[in-house]
Amino acid sequence: MINLLPLDQRRQLRAARTNVLLFRYSIGVVFVAVALGLSVVAGYLLLTREMQTADTTIASNQSRVGNLSTVQAQADEYRKNLADAKTLLDSQIQYSKIYLELARVMPEGTALDALALDPSKLDAPLVLPVKIKGEQQATSLLNAFRGSALFNNTASYGSLTANSGADSAVYPYIISINVTINKGAIQ
Repeated sequence: MINLLPLDQRRQLRAARTNVLLFRYSIGVVFVAVALGLSVVAGYLLLTREMQTADTTIASNQSRVGNLSTVQAQADEYRKNLADAKTLLDSQIQYSKIYLELARVMPEGTALDALALDPSKLDAPLVLPVKIKGEQQATSLLNAFRGSALFNNTASYGSLTANSGADSAVYPYIISINVTINKGAIQ
């Protein structure tokens, strides 16, 4: 088809089409701007509502934490007491272990005359008076003390005296043995 319209009118028609397109784009931009504005306002309102909900939750949690602070203080005190008790029990000396190990190590024909244990002197040498029947019991007693984990390997003979007690017929001698108790073995 041949375009028979005059040139000026054709320009006017093109300009009119362009104006209609620009008007449509302008209206589209306005709609998009309004939609964006509404979404921003809706987001702001939602965030404000969430912030208020979070603030009330924080306030209620803080009031609950305030109520639980006494429980927390009691729990901390209990933990501290448990730690103190553990320290005490770890450093406690179990005298029953000493007595049982002494009874286990004493050979036949020997009897302990006296035993006085002082917790402050457990690292120091201890003199044990032992009633014995003869020289063989003295040797086996010293070897038994040296081989025991209860004593450090420092057992040695002390003095040898005659027993003047009521049981002197059974145990004619009293020998003193010098030993040092191993604290690691009794804890």
